[in-house]
Amino acid sequence: MTTPQLFIRNIVIGAFLILSLNLSGQKMTTLFQEVKEIPKGKGVVYVYSLKVKHGYSFRVNANGTPVKPALYSGGYFVYYSSLGYLTLSTLKDGKKDSIQIGVREGEPYFVEGSIKTGFVGTITPVIELVKPSTARKRIAKCKLIADE
Repeated sequence: MTTPQLFIRNIVIGAFLILSLNLSGQKMTTLFQEVKEIPKGKGVVYVYSLKVKHGYSFRVNANGTPVKPALYSGGYFVYYSSLGYLTLSTLKDGKKDSIQIGVREGEPYFVEGSIKTGFVGTITPVIELVKPSTARKRIAKCKLIADE
């Protein structure tokens, strides 16, 4: 195959992969609602992802343990964290990203997940801590991801 043919083939494969992730059986319910009562001795972490045209999903780990459900484009889930340092990480197609949060009792934290696409359809997951004032505006259109 010539270089242009390989390039076009890889773009088509990447497009099909992204489309298949969007149709992966996600179960999303109600629009964002902030938790009214945070359990004693815990902090609450809202993990969300903005809706994009070509959806995606990836798993999120908390201190090395998978958190269910997967994070889908346009969805969010709530994670009640123990106090102290929490490391959230993602892994997709061998690429990963992680952040560390110092969790305090009763405090809300907002973590936004997204993907960065590279040349020829490579996908890298990205997670970042977002200021509550900014995050509340962004997460407002996200729907709660039901347990699998």
